[in-house]
Amino acid sequence: MTTTPLSIDTEKVLRGTYQLLAKLGAGGMGEVYIAAHTRLHKRFAVKLLAQRHGTSDEAYARFQREAEITSRLGHPHIVEIVDFDTADDGRPFMVMELLEGEDLGDRIHRGPMALADVMRIAEQVGSALQAAHDAGIVHRDLKPQNIFLCHRADGDWAKILDFGISKIKDHGSVVTQSQVVIGTPGYMSPEQAEGKVRSIDARSDQFALAVILYEMLSGTAPFAAESIPSTLYRVVHAHPPRLDGVVPEVGPAVGSAVERAMAKEPTERFESIDVMMAALRGEAVPTSSARSMTTSGAVKRVVGSGDGGTADTLMHAQTEVSTAGLTREERRGRRGWTWVMGGGVLLAGAGAIAFLVMRDPGASAPAPR
Repeated sequence: MTTTPLSIDTEKVLRGTYQLLAKLGAGGMGEVYIAAHTRLHKRFAVKLLAQRHGTSDEAYARFQREAEITSRLGHPHIVEIVDFDTADDGRPFMVMELLEGEDLGDRIHRGPMALADVMRIAEQVGSALQAAHDAGIVHRDLKPQNIFLCHRADGDWAKILDFGISKIKDHGSVVTQSQVVIGTPGYMSPEQAEGKVRSIDARSDQFALAVILYEMLSGTAPFAAESIPSTLYRVVHAHPPRLDGVVPEVGPAVGSAVERAMAKEPTERFESIDVMMAALRGEAVPTSSARSMTTSGAVKRVVGSGDGGTADTLMHAQTEVSTAGLTREERRGRRGWTWVMGGGVLLAGAGAIAFLVMRDPGASAPAPR
């Protein structure tokens, strides 16, 4: 990733400790810089709340929540938060480890990946997600751009980034409406796409991981369409071809595991990420995932609003819904669905769904030096 050197008059030292050297990127919530510690010979990535948020209490709280959620996990496959403080102008900032490599989205862009590489990354990401779920945390925006691959001599080392719209179990929130949709089209679960916030739990992350695995191995996003509404419709209703039918060399075990993890109903998915990983390895797993997710080691229902961190609303998307790319069956299924885009609002049937489209993967990702 390229960096933008700061001009002399904009150079800053945050709290007398972190000298901002170059800008890595910016998103809706924050600006990310390479920073040098003034007393240690070490560099970090610093995420500073974007100036347009000023000193908003709500923005501060959301920003702080991201730092708290990430730092409490302390997992080798989750980006490490090493500090949190407030700059002289009142804006909060968090200090992260500086990673070298590329995000998974860039890697997928080069084409399908080898099964052995995908399995290694899946195990690493899966272990991190399981740790988060065991701690009562659901990521809610898992996508290739939020998985960073650190290049090492013994193979890529995956790190999950951006817990900005995650939710801590039983933690209060400024928004808890049941029809607020948070996530990234194409990777969010059907319950997310339909705005069923109170139904979102760890199994939504499982669905997203399965979608990512499908894309890594086939080079094709299983629910991709020409418009956001069409993508959401496919997430909710379409059943992509089984992975082992598209890529035979992955074998039936992987094909079955990915298919089950992408089930439309959460109760039809695996009980946990650990069980999903076992199925991917070809190990015997239960045929039903109907067991309550509130049992020991699982995650209870998680509700709440997202962190507007890297969000653009649908007012920035196209203003007419295209049916291009939909099958005849999908077009028939669209009967009675009225989509109105503008001001970040979608009207679907009788329910109004406020929708945030998460983008700008570089906004919070520690990047290569």
